[in-house]
Amino acid sequence: MTAADLDTLAALLDERLEGVPLTPGERAEALCIALGVDPALSAAARGVSPQAVRASRRRLREKLGRALAHRLAPVAGADPAVSRSVP
Repeated sequence: MTAADLDTLAALLDERLEGVPLTPGERAEALCIALGVDPALSAAARGVSPQAVRASRRRLREKLGRALAHRLAPVAGADPAVSRSVP
């Protein structure tokens, strides 16, 4: 994968995650997930602990789950609060 490919993927990721408040670490981890990078390799590449990667991925799931629930609620008539009870 070239640097241009990475830039394109990062731009697409930013577009898809628009409006979701991510920290720089969460954004970096979202890119690693999009690339299929193993959590251990992600930790080593980013210079953080595996625990930090797990925490970052957990926060991403939580934030993206809430964002998805809020985006779908007006369409589906669902209650966004319900997403809090889904594991």
